[in-house]
Amino acid sequence: MVFYKLQFDIYFTLFFLLFLTQQPLSHMQIGYYLVSVLLYLSAALLIECLAKPFYWKITLLVIILFSAGLALPYLYFFAPFPLLSLILEKEVQRLRDTLLYLLLANSCVFFLPNFTERLAYVFLTVILALFYHLLGRGYHLMKAKEEANEALKRHMEELSQKVEQQKAQFLRETQLAKLEERNHLSHQIHDQLGHALTGGLIQLEAAQAILYKDPEKASELLGNAIVINKNGIDSIRKTLQATKPAQESIAISQMKAKLEEFENDYQIRTVFHYEGDLRRVTQAMWYVCYHNLNEALTNVLKYSKATRVNIQLTVLNKIVRFKIQDNGLGTAHFEKHLGIIGMEERTSKLGGNLVIDTRSGFGIVTLLPTEETTS
Repeated sequence: MVFYKLQFDIYFTLFFLLFLTQQPLSHMQIGYYLVSVLLYLSAALLIECLAKPFYWKITLLVIILFSAGLALPYLYFFAPFPLLSLILEKEVQRLRDTLLYLLLANSCVFFLPNFTERLAYVFLTVILALFYHLLGRGYHLMKAKEEANEALKRHMEELSQKVEQQKAQFLRETQLAKLEERNHLSHQIHDQLGHALTGGLIQLEAAQAILYKDPEKASELLGNAIVINKNGIDSIRKTLQATKPAQESIAISQMKAKLEEFENDYQIRTVFHYEGDLRRVTQAMWYVCYHNLNEALTNVLKYSKATRVNIQLTVLNKIVRFKIQDNGLGTAHFEKHLGIIGMEERTSKLGGNLVIDTRSGFGIVTLLPTEETTS
C-alpha cells in the first residue's frame, strides 16, 4: 500500500511542476518550488522509514508543509496527501471518518491566492479522498483474506500433523495387536502341543517298559498315545483355522485396495457392492474375478473415458455374477482385443461365460457356476 501511495505522490509532483509552468512565476520562484518539492519527497521517504507511530509521521509532514507554504503557497496542494492518508489506517472504512479527514484537508484552501486555485484544491482533495478510500478498503480486504488464508494454512498443517500422529498411533496399536495375537497363539499352541506330546510320551515310555512283559497292555498304551497325539494335532489345526482370516475377507480387501488405488491414481470414482454367501466363492473364482477387474479397469482408462465405475458381486444359488459397468462412451461396433480374450479364457476354465455390453458405457459380466452346479 505504501508503494501505491508514493507512486501517486510522484505522479502528482509531475503534474504540479507542469502546473507551475503555467503560472506567472519567475524562474527563481519555480526553482524554489522545485527544490521544496524535492525536499518534501525526500522528507516523506525518510519519515516513512522511521520507526515512529503513523500519526506522529503525519503530524511532522503537515508541519513541514505548513511552514514551507507560508513562503510558497502553492505547496499547500501537497497538504491533502498526508492528511487524507489517515483514511488508509482505518480497517473499517466509515463515511463519517472520510468526511472528517476531507474537511480537515480542505482547511488549507484559504491560503491559496484566487478562487480558481481554491476550486482546483477542493477538487483534488475529493479525488484523493476517493482514491485513498478505495485503496484502503482494497488493502484491508486483501489483508483480511491473507490472514484468513494463513489461518487456514495453519489449521491444515495442524490437521495434517494430527493425521500423521493418528496414523503412527494406529500403526503402533496394529503392531501391538499383532504381537499380542502372536503371543496368544504361541501360548495356545505350546499348551496344547506340549500337553499332547507329554501325554503321548508318557504312554510310549510306559509301553516300552512293559512291551515284553505284557504285550496287550503295551498295545493299549500305544493306542492311547496315538489318540492323544491325534487329539493334539486336531486341536492345533482348529486353533490355526480360527486365527486364519476367511478367504472371502482377504479377497474383498484386495479388491477394495485395488479400487482405492485406482481412484487415487486416476480420480475416477468406483462403487463396490457385494451380496450373497461369499463362502461359496472358491479361491479359483476369486482369482478370475480379481484379474477380470484389473483388465476392466485398464479398458476404462484406454477406451471409455468414464468418470464412475460400478462393481457388483452377487452370489446366487447356482452362479456367481460379477458385473463391472462404467458410465463412459458406448459403441455399437466392438472388437475383442487380447485383454478381453484373456478374460474369456480365464472364465471358461471354470466353466463360466463372459458377457460384454457396450451399448451404454462399457459393461462386463463374469458368470461362474458354483461347485454345487459343476458337481
